[in-house]
Amino acid sequence: MSDASGLLLLHLLADREGRPGALRLQAATPTAVTLEALRPLCARLPCLVPADQRDAPSLIDSGARLLRDEQVVIAAPTAKVDAVVPWLGGDWYLQPPPAGSTQLSSSRALALKLMQLVASDADNHEIEAVFRQDPTLSYHLLRLVNSVAMGLKRQVTSFSQAIVLVGRQQLRRWLNFILFAARDDDPRSPMLLAHVAARARTLELLAQARGDDKAMQDEIFMTGM
Repeated sequence: MSDASGLLLLHLLADREGRPGALRLQAATPTAVTLEALRPLCARLPCLVPADQRDAPSLIDSGARLLRDEQVVIAAPTAKVDAVVPWLGGDWYLQPPPAGSTQLSSSRALALKLMQLVASDADNHEIEAVFRQDPTLSYHLLRLVNSVAMGLKRQVTSFSQAIVLVGRQQLRRWLNFILFAARDDDPRSPMLLAHVAARARTLELLAQARGDDKAMQDEIFMTGM
């Protein structure tokens, strides 16, 4: 987060369950514009600033909270952590994953197959046939298309309808996120998904600021993924 003369670095922290829980702020002379942009972010997610941060008072005035040294440790949620520690830092979620179950591995393999079909502009019937092979992917697709965000007045129960309504580009993005979706046997997944989503969206916004067209912005988003 920055303007012409201010820079604010955001470091994602996990809660004790390994889910994205807070942002640790690292600022270098944040300006009034940067501080004002921080306010809505602090209203949605705890924004924490170390006590020794030079600009801590101005950041706290914008809605940030004070972060004490004993409140965060560099550890994974599987580690034994003192009960008083609410936040976990570090890049433990970027480490190699544990072996997954056969069912989960199958779902990911089908998600990759679907991505190949979408990228090659395959017929909707081919894509629908793959969805029918996996109840988990099918459930998530119908849940997505029937969400409040889609603004539909009636429930969609047809795979072909769902594919058309979501659209190829959004389907491609969604399948990428499915590959990082939460897994019961992988504690890294929630933080990894947040990390990937933030990187992809950041690159997309940079492309937009540079004046790239929508097609190029989408390609750059996929590169970030």
